[in-house]
Amino acid sequence: MGALLEETINKILSGPFDLRAANAIGFLAGNLLKALEKGRTEQRLAHLEALVGCKGGADIEAFDFRPVKEQTHEQPSAATEGD
Repeated sequence: MGALLEETINKILSGPFDLRAANAIGFLAGNLLKALEKGRTEQRLAHLEALVGCKGGADIEAFDFRPVKEQTHEQPSAATEGD
């Protein structure tokens, strides 16, 4: 992949090269990189799901979310105001 991009850049810089072909190569290379990254992301997600023990991601909640208790905002007492 890197060799193709290097070769394309060198051809463009060294002389006449069809810029439409260069644009198409760049576009396809970008799509290939996105597809490879998506595959890596899916592998990492599957690995994490295996570690947590859930299958498909929806069977088990990974986190136990609880509502935060309401805190009352008390006024400082007269003894602590002068400190």
